[in-house]
Amino acid sequence: MFPAGLEKGREIKWNKKKIALPLFLTGVTLLGILVSLWCYRYDNKYTYPRPAAGKGVINLNMDWYEDEPFFFLVEGWEFYRGRTLSPGQMPDCSLYLGQYGGFDLGDPDADPHGTGIYRMEIVTDSKEREYALELTQIYSEWNLWINGRLMQSVRFDQTDADRGGAAKEDKFPAAGKEGTKNASEAWNPFDISADRERPEPAGSLVTFRAKDRIEIVAAVADESHFYSGMVYPPAFGSPERVEAVFSARLLIHGGVMAVAVAMAVLCLLLGLGCHFRRPYGAVAVLCLCVAGCTAWPVFQALRLTGDVWYLLERFCYYGIFLLIIWIQGRICRLPKRAVWPLCTVGIAVQISILIQPLVPVSRAASYMNYSHLLAAWKWLTAAWLLVTGIWSLCRKRQYAGPMMGGSCILASFLVMGKLLPVYEPVYTGWFVEFAGLFILVLMAGILWYDTIHLYKESVELRSKQALAEIQLEARAEQAASQQEYVRNTRKLLHESRHRLTLIRHYLDTGDLGQLAAYLNGLTETMSHLNSREYTANTLIDALLTTHLIQADQAGIYVELELCDLPKTLPVADDDLTMILMNLLDNARESCCELSPEERWIHLQIDQTDDLLEIICTNAAAYGGKEAAAPAEGATGKADKTAHGFGLPHIREAASRYEGRVSISRSEDSFRVRVVLKYQT
Repeated sequence: MFPAGLEKGREIKWNKKKIALPLFLTGVTLLGILVSLWCYRYDNKYTYPRPAAGKGVINLNMDWYEDEPFFFLVEGWEFYRGRTLSPGQMPDCSLYLGQYGGFDLGDPDADPHGTGIYRMEIVTDSKEREYALELTQIYSEWNLWINGRLMQSVRFDQTDADRGGAAKEDKFPAAGKEGTKNASEAWNPFDISADRERPEPAGSLVTFRAKDRIEIVAAVADESHFYSGMVYPPAFGSPERVEAVFSARLLIHGGVMAVAVAMAVLCLLLGLGCHFRRPYGAVAVLCLCVAGCTAWPVFQALRLTGDVWYLLERFCYYGIFLLIIWIQGRICRLPKRAVWPLCTVGIAVQISILIQPLVPVSRAASYMNYSHLLAAWKWLTAAWLLVTGIWSLCRKRQYAGPMMGGSCILASFLVMGKLLPVYEPVYTGWFVEFAGLFILVLMAGILWYDTIHLYKESVELRSKQALAEIQLEARAEQAASQQEYVRNTRKLLHESRHRLTLIRHYLDTGDLGQLAAYLNGLTETMSHLNSREYTANTLIDALLTTHLIQADQAGIYVELELCDLPKTLPVADDDLTMILMNLLDNARESCCELSPEERWIHLQIDQTDDLLEIICTNAAAYGGKEAAAPAEGATGKADKTAHGFGLPHIREAASRYEGRVSISRSEDSFRVRVVLKYQT
């Protein structure tokens, strides 16, 4: 029987949850909005302070630059599509990087692939300084020229010269020549002559010295990538500042990767080591996807710039959505018909990402439509998470609240990404990456908590099973004792006629000495025929029977002061068993440390209208007036796990009934008093 107040306690707890859940959901939604706003304002290349630019020229205020020698080359780039540089020619347009997804310049009928040249001129002063330029992703082959000098050449070779549309006899500017804008000859920045010095394999950072003016020319070619050309603004400034920003970004992303990989390993180990059916494998793959989609700065540092790394990044990015759907379905125990259709769509999206570079595309409209489909997939995922989260909440599914929080934060980041479209992180990550990281931590936390909770439940279940076995053993011993009492009583009744005849004989002969000796022996024999009924409560009587037999075998004198109890008490049988078993076990253990003549136990059980009081006092080794009570949970038994659950567990059981436990120590005894309040 369990306390009657538990149901009321559950109702109060549920009411608190109903209040806490809206606060939690509001909080995580606001968190997503605030993080988005903070990143947009303070971690955005497009809002980072920079000098004005226009028509391919930046007039750099050197006083401002000395105070802040770092900015991003965002707008004012001249773009030449499918041609080389010639004297006096005009660019196709002046744009900011990220304005278009490729060479098509937003024209759906244009070819998204081909070649293009990006040109920017920075006007400085006559003082020579050292500068640095950091290029992020460029799709997908390029030559970088600074003041007519080839600084980077990534995946270009001499056969690529014709991509720019120039004849082979076109000439290069001499090494160190001051740019090309005022040159009298055309030149092909796609071409790399065999007699020119090739730069080392490209890293993301380029350093150089210049004065008066800096001309930056990037000749880019692409044949199959989803994006083409320069779409992310490069960083420009002093080498120290550019290197510091690059290192900070690398440290942040490398740290996230390391944590994600470590979480993946931990999830795999938990999945292999635990017998609980939880989606640890899917969470481990989700961890790896988060690591993969945030790994680009690490790829840059390792000079991994091939198409396969771009593809891996995109595959991991969109794989996050598929895995989140699958894991939420498992955690919230959603019907398969609600999970599998969307998972099928997600698998199709992943396959499309893998085969997209292999599909020839001649019109930018194809990529634009594909981009809309990918965006729709993200919004569909967010909507599905919200709907299934609400469904789980209505059915009071476990962990529905936290999963709903993950859905809200994903939706908030998607909405903010739509409201704040001109964004590229300086240090951290994209909005969806923040959402994915938050949901990853949330899901991993749920699984780890669930595993710990299940482990605790299994331990408690084993403890209850052990208590149940003790109860059964005690009842069996009591039943055997009562059977022995009935058998011996029948034996005595059967022998009573013979005993009465012998008594009459002693009386007739006047042999009173023999009669007294015979009666003394008969009394001693019958003293062992107690019925073993103490309180009328069968459980308590069974436990007392077992422990009193053990005490008798140990030569311990036991004095009982018990009241009549009802057959059932408003206290759980497990709690009664735990309390009495620990009290009597600890008392017997303490007595066994003394000589046989010093061993004694006094047990008192009493009840009032709403209280049950149990007092156990036992002999203890002499410790003087200032002797302290033993530490809670201390035991001298060889098997410290199979005997007794200690005073802390007695306190825990008493607390469930608004009770209390008091412990006192005198010179030669130890006393524990347990008071339980009946729940009405």
